[in-house]
Amino acid sequence: MTPCRQRSILILAVLAGILAGGEPGAQGDVTILDRVSTVGSAVSLVVQTSKLFMADGGRLVDVFLEQESLGRIMTGGDGYGYLRLVPQCAGLMKISARSGDSEAEGRLLVMEKHERAVLIDLESALMDLHLRGRDRETCRSALETIGRRYRLIYVYRFIGSGFSRARLEEVGFPPSVVLSWKGRATLESLREREVQVHAVIGSAQTVTDAGSQVPQRFSFEKAKGAQTVSEWEEIAKALD
Repeated sequence: MTPCRQRSILILAVLAGILAGGEPGAQGDVTILDRVSTVGSAVSLVVQTSKLFMADGGRLVDVFLEQESLGRIMTGGDGYGYLRLVPQCAGLMKISARSGDSEAEGRLLVMEKHERAVLIDLESALMDLHLRGRDRETCRSALETIGRRYRLIYVYRFIGSGFSRARLEEVGFPPSVVLSWKGRATLESLREREVQVHAVIGSAQTVTDAGSQVPQRFSFEKAKGAQTVSEWEEIAKALD
């Protein structure tokens, strides 16, 4: 099956989830995006208010970190609102937003400045798991091994944050943040917050987009400048 065909299947799955009411924001909800930073580096928490797939600006949103109130903000005309935070301790934390009867949760990953991260193309991982018949436990075990040395950061290109979070939980991968992948722009944004990205695992397109800014690149597809692998265990060993 070609990569284009695989992406088409994932996109159709996303549309099915949205029509079934599974994507946040479809029925007048509030959404809070996952974020990554390092201790002492400022990060903006991002919320979005929408109604029937359209931006619904001018709404008041209460933002929380681990159930402790961070403040109240108002979303702009585009539906987005921002709250600046300077985290003082490392860890994977729950962030949440509440607007009227709508509430949403996300995650904030705060890394120590000496820690390194591995980016995982979630769409590629899901395709490898489901379309190539990979054993789920093998994938999970490899990611847990990698996670003992590195911080895991999942990225997506097409399937959206809500669908990505749901699938991540469903397949039982180690919990972490899920970010929208915009290639080098994403890497530059992480670098501004002093996040060190050591490796990327993903499709040929994703690892190519990452380029030489990322020291180690792995793909189950042939890609220039990346190590082509056939098993998740190969990646875990290479990063050991």
